[in-house]
Amino acid sequence: MDTSLTDLIEFCQQHNRIFPKSIYWGYLYDLLPSKGEGEKPPPPSVNCPWEDHYNSLSEAESDHQKLFLQYLKYAHQTTAFDRCSKFLRSLVGEHPWVHAGEYTGRVGF
Repeated sequence: MDTSLTDLIEFCQQHNRIFPKSIYWGYLYDLLPSKGEGEKPPPPSVNCPWEDHYNSLSEAESDHQKLFLQYLKYAHQTTAFDRCSKFLRSLVGEHPWVHAGEYTGRVGF
């Protein structure tokens, strides 16, 4: 894996972060081009109670984290990587992020 991608993933996982809150994740999604090497990942569906779709909180968090990592890898394969990296690194503090154990399904809080 490219060091710039590895560095971004490490940044995004600091302090037990698992993915950005919905408003930021939606903006990140909009930064991704519709065509790249492979198919654009699906849009985030993070504004529903996890109990409606998952057996456990950890399963929901894991599934969303995998999708978020797909976004980073897809961005890395396209011209959007620098834009996405700058955007994510511009998120100040921990408020824009969902951390392990915090996911409620309504991540826009």
